Amino acid sequence: MMTKQTMIKGSFPQHAPAQSPRLASRLWNLPTDVLVRLIETLMLYQRRFEGRMRLEHLDGRMLDDIGMTPEQRDAEVVKPFWRR
Repeated sequence: MMTKQTMIKGSFPQHAPAQSPRLASRLWNLPTDVLVRLIETLMLYQRRFEGRMRLEHLDGRMLDDIGMTPEQRDAEVVKPFWRR
């Protein structure tokens, strides 16, 4: 069904920019718990990434202090940040 405005502008409906929101505006429409979980997950990924980068620079003495072998360290460092 064509509205009066559509008939005036032409036979095809026009899409206003407000009808195609960007990612940021769509995120604000999500339930709060989803946003909180998303932020928590991103923070977890960042902690894993930073921890693995720090682990990469530990020498043998420091690895002994935390009870880790160089082989275990190497296996941990190559893991992607989304893996435990």
